[in-house]
Amino acid sequence: MKKFVLIAIIVIIGLCLTFGFTYHRSQHPLNIQLNIKDLPEDGLILVSPSDLAFDAEVTSLVNENPTDLMRFIDAAKPFCVFIKNTGTREIAGYRLKWELLKDDGKVVTSWSSSSAPDLLSRDEQPSHGMTMHGSVPIRPANTLFVSLESVMADFLYSSKYGRANQTEETLKKRDSIMSQLNLMNQEKAQSVIGVTVMVDCAYFEDGTFVGPDSGGLFAETKGYIDAQRDLGQLVKQHVQGKKSSSELFNKIKSIADGPEAILDSSLATREYKNFFMKIHARNLIRIRDKNGDSSAIEYTQRLLRRTWAKLQKKAERN
Repeated sequence: MKKFVLIAIIVIIGLCLTFGFTYHRSQHPLNIQLNIKDLPEDGLILVSPSDLAFDAEVTSLVNENPTDLMRFIDAAKPFCVFIKNTGTREIAGYRLKWELLKDDGKVVTSWSSSSAPDLLSRDEQPSHGMTMHGSVPIRPANTLFVSLESVMADFLYSSKYGRANQTEETLKKRDSIMSQLNLMNQEKAQSVIGVTVMVDCAYFEDGTFVGPDSGGLFAETKGYIDAQRDLGQLVKQHVQGKKSSSELFNKIKSIADGPEAILDSSLATREYKNFFMKIHARNLIRIRDKNGDSSAIEYTQRLLRRTWAKLQKKAERN
């Protein structure tokens, strides 16, 4: 009898340990192995959920409504980081690379990005005198919350800084979407055994790019600036040639209506430039429709007069 009781106790303890571990896994998905690859020598630190500083940053972010929002962050913790700028320059753009190691051995790659090439213009600095929450620039000594599902970061920042504009209906919609994300993250956490997040590339207000840049952020940024210049030159040539406005804007419309392009990390600067030419052309058409030909032409010439920071990768600059 005693032997039977002893065996029963051992079995019960074993079951408790097993179910206890399973419960711990579902409630605390930080059992997932986290690997961080940041660029401390360049002033970019990734604060992961395994860092003590992470909870302090989260508390600051959700201090207006911690009970309501913390449950969403808890479920998504393995897929969230803070980017901290420990340097002296503003970070104008970044691209993070996420590698999720599944329990079947497969690796799933995803990207998180925020980029504001206009910050590289020395004549117009949109960041000066403005507060841009949840996006670049990341000023020195500041942090930015980044999640694998970008909508989560959007909701957290809007909850903190846009509460005055949130109606009961928008809050209900937010909670519904966040609840869906919560379930998705919980499910994802059950099949992911490792997460590696790295700073693939970032650039500063002075035009310096750092990181391996396997995602093509340098080419994308240069393509954006080149497209703005080329469109400005096109308008300038038509004006100097005293050609009609209708002829000019027919040309611009043909650019705006050109074939759609799909962006990916394999594109070169020329392909990015063609993509952004369409974007700039569409914007110019909107300005013309709203304010007339002369306003649209002046807009492009003002952009053409911009002075841009020299784009260089760190190795080239050194």
